[in-house]
Amino acid sequence: MPRLLVIIDEFQNLFTGNYKADGYIEDVLIKTVLRLGRAYGVHLICCTQSLGDGVRTSFLNNIPLRVAFQMARDQSQQFLSIGNTFAEDLEVGQIIYNDRDGVAAKNNMVKVDFLSSAQVKARVAKLVDKYDGLALPEKEIFE
Repeated sequence: MPRLLVIIDEFQNLFTGNYKADGYIEDVLIKTVLRLGRAYGVHLICCTQSLGDGVRTSFLNNIPLRVAFQMARDQSQQFLSIGNTFAEDLEVGQIIYNDRDGVAAKNNMVKVDFLSSAQVKARVAKLVDKYDGLALPEKEIFE
C-alpha cells in the first residue's frame, strides 16, 4: 500500500481564527486524518515555532512521536506532557525525541547538526538512489 507523507508548517494556525470557530479543522484533521489516515498510510509531520493557545489536546493526544527544541516551561508541558519540562533546559543543537506521548521517562536527548539546503538535497538524493525504481515525487508546495 502506498504511503503519503503530509508536512504542515505552523500547524497551530489551523486552530485559530475562522477555523477555530467552525471546528472544521478539528473534525477533518483530528478525526479523519490522524485517527483513520494512519491506518491507510497517511502520515503527518506537524511543525511550529509556537503552539499558541488554540492547539487542542485531542490533537496532541493523537501524535505519540514528539520532537522538541528549547522552549519555555509552560510550552514544554503543553507539547510534551504535564510535568515534562525538560525542553526548557535544552541548549542550541539539542532536541528531545519522545515517541511515547511526551512522557518524561521516555525522553531521549539528541544532538542535531545544521545542514545547508545543498547538503539536504544531496542526502535525499542518496537515499532515493538506494532504492531501484523509486522516483522522486512531484514537488507540491501549499501556502
